[in-house]
Amino acid sequence: MEAQLDAEELYLDSGKSPREAASFGLSDMSEENLPELSTIKRLTSAIAELQKQQMDSGDSTSVANLSQMEMVLGSQLSSGDSGKYSINQLVSLATETAALLHLDQNTSYDFLDGQTPAQVLQQLKDQHQSFRELVGNFSAAYPSLTEGEMASYFQRSQIYGEAAAMQWVVQQHPPADPAK
Repeated sequence: MEAQLDAEELYLDSGKSPREAASFGLSDMSEENLPELSTIKRLTSAIAELQKQQMDSGDSTSVANLSQMEMVLGSQLSSGDSGKYSINQLVSLATETAALLHLDQNTSYDFLDGQTPAQVLQQLKDQHQSFRELVGNFSAAYPSLTEGEMASYFQRSQIYGEAAAMQWVVQQHPPADPAK
């Protein structure tokens, strides 16, 4: 986050408006994460291939251990400062989803807090759907933000994360009720 603030200050010093500076700073920070996220995607694919090999050899314990490791990786992406970025949240969901695909879907696992992969996959699917709805509602509200709301949105993004900031925007500009 500190790098984002430094970039934002540079944009302000170059004559950009506070809105532009915050937007460019957030964009720059997201771009810095992309190479790391690409590496995580390759790692997830390699783990999936290894899981398939272990499954083919009948080693379900190794498959479960690899899944647990992948779940930890996904969880780390969505926590702390890295969890403030929407792209990290999405990669976390994809990583955790991939982690569960090679497990027996009807067996509960300790590392899933006693739940089955099928149950956790449904929760991940629901989270992804909620995020998509949030992004859709945010996208509809974004054009109508005032300069002050925009500044508050970017500040909230830095402090609380993009999803929380988008939720705030949607609360300020609720979507129209389609039934009306």
